[in-house]
Amino acid sequence: MRPATQRELREWMGMTRADMCVYVAFVSLAAMFVVQNTTIDMVLSLSAILLAVAACFLGMKSDPEFEDITNLFKAVAYPAALLVVVLVIAIHYALISTGHADYAGYGVSDAVERVNDFFRNLPGNL
Repeated sequence: MRPATQRELREWMGMTRADMCVYVAFVSLAAMFVVQNTTIDMVLSLSAILLAVAACFLGMKSDPEFEDITNLFKAVAYPAALLVVVLVIAIHYALISTGHADYAGYGVSDAVERVNDFFRNLPGNL
């Protein structure tokens, strides 16, 4: 086993362009659960899928300078991220289409409404 190069170390630390595409795709997924506008929701889901596909094209290339295990992880991790993105989007739209906009009773909308009510009607001692 040879010592890792700086490029290979950046790959393992998640500091490459492909990794940044995955991070932005996950941020788009998180934003989908916050926005109330369906158009913005669809744009976020489409951008998450496109960014995950771009990460696959950028990151899955085998590099002869890297160890075999690094190339194997690259070949598995980026398609796995794409699969996660697609599954989260499918779950998101399945819950909305079945009327479970509160995400299966986890109280997300109730919690947000309580926080909003708190700041609208501040108690007298604050």
